[in-house]
Amino acid sequence: MNNPTNLRVGATGVLSGMQFKVVGRVVMGMEQGGATYYWQEFNLLDTAGRRATLVFEETENGPEWKLFQMFDPIRPLTVAAAARKQVGDIINLDGNPTAITLVDESRVYDIEGDAPEGVEVGDVARYFNADAGDRMLVVSWTGDEIEYYRGVDVPAQLVAAAFGLAPQPAPGGMRTAAAPSVPPSLMGAWVVIAIVAGTAIAGYLWWRHPRARSAPLAGGLGLTVQYPGGQRFWFEYRAADGALFLNGLTGHPQDWHRFRPVPPTLTPRQAGGKRTGDSVEFDGETMRVQQLFWAADKFGFWARAGNEFGLARWTETGIEFYRGQPVTEQEARAALGQR
Repeated sequence: MNNPTNLRVGATGVLSGMQFKVVGRVVMGMEQGGATYYWQEFNLLDTAGRRATLVFEETENGPEWKLFQMFDPIRPLTVAAAARKQVGDIINLDGNPTAITLVDESRVYDIEGDAPEGVEVGDVARYFNADAGDRMLVVSWTGDEIEYYRGVDVPAQLVAAAFGLAPQPAPGGMRTAAAPSVPPSLMGAWVVIAIVAGTAIAGYLWWRHPRARSAPLAGGLGLTVQYPGGQRFWFEYRAADGALFLNGLTGHPQDWHRFRPVPPTLTPRQAGGKRTGDSVEFDGETMRVQQLFWAADKFGFWARAGNEFGLARWTETGIEFYRGQPVTEQEARAALGQR
């Protein structure tokens, strides 16, 4: 079957500092309302023989890439118990109760190159998905075998940069922006490739896409911020004294933070190696990285130590550091001259 992406079997690239080769492509599909919906599963193999899976789907929100890894649940299900699950049921696989959002079955429609062991055209599997916002879970079973996967979104720009792909045509004849030139050291800040083994992923989540909201104050720059597990919106404002005000940094529209520029303590390459929980110094204060993100063609993370916040954003050629604190909306209005 036709490959709707620019990623081809045999392509090589570097993700999170590891060299991968695309060794196969599996076309999966599901029936809904009399129509068949397809997605692509690209099987990646690194130089140590370990596997990873990238999933591509064309959605009403545009092309989307997702990355899955297999995990061991703390409370595994039997196949019989999984088969009884319905949309709305609560499961607890990783210590966090989560509602099931989709129950269905999928079929393997085509295989190009090497498929995961045991996967053949015509195979049918049942599955259910559970969307917890920051955790995206899939439970799939065939016969007496049941498997558990956890997934995250991966920005198309990073997939394109990793494999040197040309801009991807978008629906309606439009084209997406060309992928930035991103060295492997910077990509590590986002794509922590999941090393997985076993069969193809039978299904995956239909991810939630938060709606854009109105700017709380005039003159704000609205940004769609991609992070591992989803996306959110925030607004940025610049005060006359150069201070940066962010609305929605932590995901809550009521949150406001005021930041001031401080000298960076990392190079772009060093920042690209940071992970959630790592320590970073902002203007003499040691903080823990809370979240990695990608917005406006820049990588970034924000960090925290008590009531002190740090913000880092960078490209291949430069990096910005900010240190700040929470403020009220009234304080932000006053500083921005919008009482």
